[in-house]
Amino acid sequence: MELRRQKPQGMLIAVGINDAARIGRCDGRQQLDPAAFLFGFEQLLINAKCLAPVFVLGLTPVNEAVMPFANCLWYLNRDLDHYNHLIEEACLGANVPFLRLWNGEISATENVPLEWSKRLCSDGIHCNSAGHEWIFEQVSCWPELLLWAGLPPEGFCRLN
Repeated sequence: MELRRQKPQGMLIAVGINDAARIGRCDGRQQLDPAAFLFGFEQLLINAKCLAPVFVLGLTPVNEAVMPFANCLWYLNRDLDHYNHLIEEACLGANVPFLRLWNGEISATENVPLEWSKRLCSDGIHCNSAGHEWIFEQVSCWPELLLWAGLPPEGFCRLN
């Protein structure tokens, strides 16, 4: 089958968290300035929408207690929450559906939202199988995606 001349029917974009990492120390500079991130993401959405309908997943939190990652990168939930808001802002501006995976809240006594502590690998930043399964369930029940796909509103929901 020739794929080079075909366009995708739809795109599901999940942004990683690397741009928000602080380099060298927990108050170090971020790998990518938030304004530059927003500009780049807006450009991505403009170009992607020319190809197919686009849907965007939000960021996931980290376990700050195990930072730094690779002995040099600090991922902080307050930074991830800010980048999550930037992604949502860009999606609103481009009229692209956005699925928030985390509400940005961290309790005063936790380094990671309690519900996420069991969804992350020991490195504190990557989802484990339970985290990926949870994200799959959220996407499977996403009303905007179900409507686009012509599926019933309950989709493939298996949520408890």
